[in-house]
Amino acid sequence: MPSTSSTTPPDAYTAVTRWQTQARRFLLSAVMAAGLALHGLFMQVLHGYLHWHYLLAQLLTTGLTMFWNLLAHRFWTFARSQACG
Repeated sequence: MPSTSSTTPPDAYTAVTRWQTQARRFLLSAVMAAGLALHGLFMQVLHGYLHWHYLLAQLLTTGLTMFWNLLAHRFWTFARSQACG
């Protein structure tokens, strides 16, 4: 008869996996929402207040937002999965 004390029951694994999936979706949504807010803020400052040409402001804002998304996803959203391998 196999010992069940050393193995995790399938239901517990499924519950943990579901929780991790929901947490990952929340983190993805939070980073995307923050990126959208930063994009709007940068455009407002560069084009609205500093009166830069909108294409130049858009180019810089897009680059900054992409950099934000890269760092946020690397060090926050996917930090645990990269540490685990």
